[in-house]
Amino acid sequence: MKLVHVLVNQTQSEVYCGEFKGKARKKDTYFTRNRKLSFEELVFFMLFSLKCSAASALRRFFTTIAKPVFMTQQSLSEARSKITVAAFARLFELTVNTMTEHCTNKWHGYRVYAIDGSKISLPTDGKLCDHFGALGKFNTSPTAQGSILYDVLNDIVADAAIEPLTTDERALAKVHIDACKNIAPDDKKLLVFDRGYASFDIIETLEKAGFSYLMRVRTKFNNDIDDQTKAEGYVWLIHGNKRIHVRVIKFMLDSGEEEMLITNIKDKRLGKNAFKKLYFIRWPVETKYDIVKNKLQLENFNTRTVEGVQQDFFAAMY
Repeated sequence: MKLVHVLVNQTQSEVYCGEFKGKARKKDTYFTRNRKLSFEELVFFMLFSLKCSAASALRRFFTTIAKPVFMTQQSLSEARSKITVAAFARLFELTVNTMTEHCTNKWHGYRVYAIDGSKISLPTDGKLCDHFGALGKFNTSPTAQGSILYDVLNDIVADAAIEPLTTDERALAKVHIDACKNIAPDDKKLLVFDRGYASFDIIETLEKAGFSYLMRVRTKFNNDIDDQTKAEGYVWLIHGNKRIHVRVIKFMLDSGEEEMLITNIKDKRLGKNAFKKLYFIRWPVETKYDIVKNKLQLENFNTRTVEGVQQDFFAAMY
């Protein structure tokens, strides 16, 4: 509860800060006159509004702040359009920094992160289709590509992105890796990946960032990995004139399938069983989307604009 109070006070201080308001408004002339919802009230409404109809959410919010007024959904949409998406990304980022400072669970001295993506259903609207893309029969269901960097042991969504469907998950992973450099910069980082992310490019990006990694790989990802018969060993990954030396770990799953992992952690004190357990530690990143989509009802958007969707996404991440 102490951390909750810290986060609430931090949010209030930021929202009521003149510098934040100056950067959050698209124009200096916005929110300079008395409105049904002040700039600060509008931000709080968007952060904490219940996932119901806009009319119901507004009515409950005005009751909560004891304002005997009414605001139409059109007026709300016009007010929202005057605030940048970056403002909500900034508030989300503040919570990440504060929670990371207070929550310090580690695995053998490493902060453990997982990266995972998920499709996000959007309201049916042509503008959203045009920007994000669509799925379903005849591509009529607007859908976005979401992706998060998740601090597994501390239950923190550390970085998040919502992009068009055409954005490759590996490209988003590289964005998360770059963002991870500025999160707890003095801590050792270890990123755990499912097999969909395995590529020489991602591995090289991690090596250059100075991060450790554990990555599940598919059969035929690398012939030398496939040919290795021992539970542990080493191979060179070669791409053009570039080479990366990785440790290979193999074990059998209960299903009888062989699991193949690669890592750049060479510490012999950490053996096959340690990495086997570590890989399955990443599972909560899969269930985090269930929480965001179902408990926070992320996909219950009260907007049909691209910026509105992005605002709601970062408010949910917050």
